[in-house]
Amino acid sequence: MKDDYETPLDWDDANREHATRRVSETEINQIFANRDALKIESNSGELRSGDYIAYGITDGGKRVAVVFQYPVITPHGQELPTPRPITAWELKT
Repeated sequence: MKDDYETPLDWDDANREHATRRVSETEINQIFANRDALKIESNSGELRSGDYIAYGITDGGKRVAVVFQYPVITPHGQELPTPRPITAWELKT
């Protein structure tokens, strides 16, 4: 999964409002763009099927975790190869 997604991420008003409560949209985009520092874990049974957690570093050095859905399935059943952020938070050291 690590290198088979496309950017930009799937954003709309619904997920933008929730995902950016603790981390900015720019920072979330940055961790997916900084692929060398990105670690992705698949669903371990605690999340919904199709959900993943990404751990990454922003351009400013902030460590961030993002829960995202992948792939995105449209209402018409089309599968999109773009991650859809659900929620995110800063990781404390």
